[in-house]
Amino acid sequence: MTMKIKIKPITSILSFLLPVCYMLIIVLVVWGIKVSNFFSWSEAWGMLLQAAKKESLLFFILLKILPWLFLFFLVAFVWETFQKKKLRTRSPRITSISFEKDGVILQQNLSAPAVFLPYGQTDFSLCVLITVSYNKHHQPIQQIVGVEMSFASSSGHFSAQHRAGLSLIQKILDEGKKFHSFATQVKPAYKDEPSNQDEKDFILFLQEQLDNYRRYGLMQQVFPAQLTGLLILGLVTGGGCLFFAHWVWQILQETQPNMVMLSILAIFLVLTLLICYWCIYKYITAKHTAKRLAELKNQAR
Repeated sequence: MTMKIKIKPITSILSFLLPVCYMLIIVLVVWGIKVSNFFSWSEAWGMLLQAAKKESLLFFILLKILPWLFLFFLVAFVWETFQKKKLRTRSPRITSISFEKDGVILQQNLSAPAVFLPYGQTDFSLCVLITVSYNKHHQPIQQIVGVEMSFASSSGHFSAQHRAGLSLIQKILDEGKKFHSFATQVKPAYKDEPSNQDEKDFILFLQEQLDNYRRYGLMQQVFPAQLTGLLILGLVTGGGCLFFAHWVWQILQETQPNMVMLSILAIFLVLTLLICYWCIYKYITAKHTAKRLAELKNQAR
């Protein structure tokens, strides 16, 4: 069975997803306020400007230029995205990778011919690219941003970076068994070497999981330091969901809210339940996988 990967640049999700989410949230909030007839948006904005003018002239000026500043950043974001896309269409690159029965086929842009590399004559390396950021409490947030796949044969050296998570990485590891040689590596996405201990720990963890999957067909998908936080988040979210459901039930008994607000509350409740389920499921799965891996390693000794 063939597996085809249509290459998606790593930077596209990082520069596009968060701004779109923020804008959707703003649009939904403004729309909800408008249709619910709580107050006029223009009146609220006017009252805010008047309060800022009384408080401080600087605050008033900043609020006045805020819509124009938002518009400027929106236009700049669209322009930058357009330029990046334009550059990608003009630069030679691999557009898709197909793992066929006898070899891998690399499709290229710019009308360049596809390249066929037989498995037995090709060395394949998979590099997992990671980032470690920090929240306001300086707690590390580990993330896999993508992979870099490199192929070396008598036909030349070819490589491509692709946005991917652990589910796709597992499939690529399965395909790697077919090549003449197969190597794996983990490194920071935007530099050659890790710069702090958090990056080193995450790299060691992922490299161990890649080795576990190649040997035993299993890997941990949650960093151990995140397990406790995942369980706490699941329990807190579940408790908050029950409290919120009870509060909504009381409102329904006492008043007749309009359908718009009722729909928003229902969506929020469902999303909260999904977050609770996801956290608990991830925690239980991670514990079960760790136990199974320990058993397999003991049997291999």
